[in-house]
This record gives sequence, C-alpha cells and structure tokens, in this order.
Amino acid sequence: MPSFERNEQFKPGFDYVQAADLARQKIEIENSNDKKLKSQVKNRIKENFGSIDTLNPEKTAATRKIFELEVDRQRLLIAKESGKQPEVVSTRQIKYDPEQQMFVFKAKGGYKVKRTAGDLISDINWGLYYDFKDLEAKPELAEFVKNYRAKIFDAQLDELEEEQLLIERIEIDKVEHHDSGIGKAYLKAYEALNKRKARRLKGENDSELPSGFVFEKMIRCLLTKLAYDLGVKWNFDVSKATVDDDIINKIDAILELTNRRRGIGVEKEPNESDLKKGYQVTLITSGSSEFRHKQDQVRKKQENFQLAKARGEKPPVDDLVLINPGEEFEDVASTLKIWNKQGMVAGGPENFLSIERSVEKYLRDIFKGTKLDFDKNPEFLDEIKQSFRDKGMKESDK
Repeated sequence: MPSFERNEQFKPGFDYVQAADLARQKIEIENSNDKKLKSQVKNRIKENFGSIDTLNPEKTAATRKIFELEVDRQRLLIAKESGKQPEVVSTRQIKYDPEQQMFVFKAKGGYKVKRTAGDLISDINWGLYYDFKDLEAKPELAEFVKNYRAKIFDAQLDELEEEQLLIERIEIDKVEHHDSGIGKAYLKAYEALNKRKARRLKGENDSELPSGFVFEKMIRCLLTKLAYDLGVKWNFDVSKATVDDDIINKIDAILELTNRRRGIGVEKEPNESDLKKGYQVTLITSGSSEFRHKQDQVRKKQENFQLAKARGEKPPVDDLVLINPGEEFEDVASTLKIWNKQGMVAGGPENFLSIERSVEKYLRDIFKGTKLDFDKNPEFLDEIKQSFRDKGMKESDK
C-alpha cells in the first residue's frame, strides 16, 4: 500500500505487478522439462529486471535484487496458501492448560509462567517461535495453531516487502542524494534490517536493539497481544506501518477501529539532553523544548491528514498520537535485562512492565478519543487489566 505522502515525493520506480507475475512463472516451471519455456522466462526476467552479478552480488541491479526478493515472497505466499509449516531457525517448547485456557512456559530457573495466545503471537516480533507439534491435535487449539502459523508467514512477508521498498528508495529513487535527512533514515533502516536478518540466521532473537527501538517494539507488542486476545470482542486490530509511513509520516504502528485508523508514533531517539532530563537528572522530559518540537511535528501531520481528507484523499491514518517514555528510558533498558536474565520468558519484556505503567501511561493515550477510550468504556479497561493480572503482571512500580 502506498503511503500518504509517497506520490508527492517519489515516482514509481519498480513494477511490482509484473515482478509478481514473472516470479510465479519462474517458480511454476522450476521442475519442468520444457527447456524452451524456461529460457523464455529467464530472458524476460533479464530484459525487465537485469542480471545477477555472481562475482559481486552487491553490484547486481536494484531491480534484479527486488525481483529476487519477490521470488522469495511468492514462495512464502504459496507455502502459506498451501497450509505448510513456516520455516524458522529454532522453536521453543510450551504447554497448554485447558482448564485455565492459558499456555504455560517453563522459564529459566524452573518456574512456570502463564501466557495468553496473544503473548505467543506478539513474540513473533521478538524473533521467538514455539513448537506446537504436540498441541495441534487438541481441537480447542486448532484455530489458534492455524492463525499462529499464518502470523509467522505474515511477519516474514512484511520483512521482505520492507527490504524491497528500502532498496527501491535507496538505489532507484536515490533518496539519500536529494534529501539527506530522509535518505539517512532509509539507510539506517536498511542497515538495521540486515543486522536483524543476520541475527536470525544465527538463531538469535531481536532483543539486541537500542533502548528506543526496544520501547517501540514493546508498545507494538502490547497492542498485538491485546488485539489478538480481545480484538474480536471489542472490534479493533493493530497493523505495522510501512517504512514510508515510519520515516515520512512518523507512524510506527496503526490501531484499526471500525472506519477509523489511528497512527502511533513512538518517540524513540531522544538527544543527549533528553536523556539527562529524562532519567539522569529526573526532570520532566515532556516540558523540554525538544519534546514540544516533536509535538508540533505530530500536530502538523494531523493537520495534513485532515486537509487530505477534506480534498477527498485517503491519508494512512485519521489521527496520530505521540507516545513518549520520558524518564522511563532507563527502565526500558533494565526491563530488557531482566527479561534476558530470565531466559526471555514467553510474552516479551513488555510483560515485566507494571499494569499501572502499561495501561495508565501508554495504552490510555493510545485509545484516548476513540470508541474504546478508557474513561468512556471502563469495561474495556477492566478487561485489559484482568488479562494482565491473569498472567502475573505486577500492579504498580512500587
């Protein structure tokens, strides 16, 4: 999906429809004995997307790099459509308690924790996967196992699409040449993606990140598990923003309600003075000039979205809310350390936040002004808190 401001800044640089068609053809004829047909498809691919530089892959044309990623993407789509098992480097064991309708994970040290289906879904964001071979025969888990596998495929597809778009922006649109600020952001995102892929190939998880990005992921995981556990009843979902929406429109995740989409921007890169004011000097970060500037940026984006709607255009979201950890940046790092020390317990580091903080400081702002506003819908608030209590999250930071 193209982002709101994309057409104003970038011209189409790659034909994804044609690439998808040729990628499917390439896959379909791989086991064919028709050499003539294979040669025809190979030549069409070369004519439209260039050749692979086998001696120096980095010098391969950007269009061919994107095409090869499209082949991988089509393979995933075929596997997903066929109901196959998604490929992951490693999985973890987990049990199921039918009486409590909760999953049970054995943490480091031997103690056990209770987790919801949403916790296991959200752990995909951390690069953590579970083995359901012993559980898939249980009738009550059949639908979940099916959804779980689909979510893993979706995450893999998202990553491929992110890589395609980054190559297009950097190597075809040459963003770094005509906009140093945005160009730097795209290059940084591409570097982070490649590091993430390298860690995963080694069987490592996604916890080795700067605190700001950890905080962003924690917020997204909080929403992901709530959307899976409570979203059907309360009619909401959460989706990941595209690279364009993240970099250009300052959106990290999208909360989807009936006929309304709210963008969530996480303030994840404070400068040194922010960090000092946040937790080193214990001053209130929200009172700083830097934070007011960020608020102005969000306000301007909101105005742009409203103007776009007035012109009959469709912006990526209807509203944008800024979530700022402020003085909690230090706590984000310590929470991650606790999680790692305890063997990366199922449910992610966000389950080590208190209910008071996760609900009253972060989730309240995200749902504020929507049909699920906590003040207008206390039943929804109570259900969230109870869900967190059921898996052992502590009530407050005290």
